[in-house]
Amino acid sequence: MYIKILPILKNYIYEVLDILNVRFGSPLTTSSKNEYIDDPSILNFVSEINNDIIRTPALYLIKKNNRKISLIEDFSVLQYSERKGVEKLIIEHLIKLVKIEGAYKTILNSNKKNELFYPKIGFKTEQIRLVKHY
Repeated sequence: MYIKILPILKNYIYEVLDILNVRFGSPLTTSSKNEYIDDPSILNFVSEINNDIIRTPALYLIKKNNRKISLIEDFSVLQYSERKGVEKLIIEHLIKLVKIEGAYKTILNSNKKNELFYPKIGFKTEQIRLVKHY
């Protein structure tokens, strides 16, 4: 199995929309997704196995007063590629980028069902997150 992690390009837009719609039910349009891809504070990636796009993590770089943090979100995966070690490789790749960008910490938002996986690769639960959806 050969895994490639690539920056999202506009020619991946339909595959990305499909994955996000399947995993999150996100009704995103091509134009809104293009704006998302063009935002310099968001590093977007696709992961490929055998030329099939299977994941679409986004790494947000957030500047605070005197420091940077990073946020990993939209880490969606197609069902058939789960539990193959790909998640760990992608997170490790993102963490290398975060360190290069000078962030002092990374926050990862995930589903409760993944809570046992992320501590295995160095994440820990620190605070609660309160959310209000609109």
